[in-house]
Amino acid sequence: MSLYALLDVPADASTEDIEAGYRRACEALARQGGGLRSLLRHWRLHRLTRAYARLRDPAERRTYDAGLLRIEMLGRCPPGLL
Repeated sequence: MSLYALLDVPADASTEDIEAGYRRACEALARQGGGLRSLLRHWRLHRLTRAYARLRDPAERRTYDAGLLRIEMLGRCPPGLL
């Protein structure tokens, strides 16, 4: 799953759209129940936060987008990209 899909935003989303997607996703996680699900919720929040941090930084986003283009062209994914 791409970072864009994780935040439910298009690949050409603005920084504001990325932030809004991050907030929506975090709010959805906050509405989930506790108990054993709290560990899963924590892991999902960690993934969302990492995705947001990578896409909001222009240099990191360019690197990520270049990797996505490479995947489309070569048909494979380098380790750690997604």
